[in-house]
Amino acid sequence: MAIPVFNTGQVLTAAHVNDWLRGPLWVRKTSDQALSNDTSVQDDSELVISVDSNVRYHAEFFVLYRSSPGNDMKINLRVPSGAIFRGYAFRPMGGAADTFDHDLNTWNEDTQLASGGIGSATDIVFMIRGLLSIAGTAGTVAVQWAQQAGGATATTVRAGSFIALQRVD
Repeated sequence: MAIPVFNTGQVLTAAHVNDWLRGPLWVRKTSDQALSNDTSVQDDSELVISVDSNVRYHAEFFVLYRSSPGNDMKINLRVPSGAIFRGYAFRPMGGAADTFDHDLNTWNEDTQLASGGIGSATDIVFMIRGLLSIAGTAGTVAVQWAQQAGGATATTVRAGSFIALQRVD
């Protein structure tokens, strides 16, 4: 569906306002969430957002986290059935702190990437941007994460992380 063209004197319906004029869909993490000794990705407690069917969104996922170099972390996106995400991920490479570097990767709905850690007192950013195309099934989009290598030192996704979706079609 193309973006509608409004005419002078036209009365906008609730659907027009809700679909096109409300600004981006947005969810922000309000508190830190820590995970130790766990390598199974799971939905973040707050980075989950509802999406409509048959629409496209410009999507940005901003994950602020802390992790030790021995544990690192891994991130995945959960999308509704039939949805397609195409974009990129900007992330720190895993491994020891003295070999820490960044990488730019293509990303889709089936991608799971490890991301490096510097330490439990240093914030790091993992950012994903791209086009999210929702098919005929509405649902939720979630950031899933866990430790890359399980360990007692907690990996923490920090308050201030967010998901922003702007409808484009």
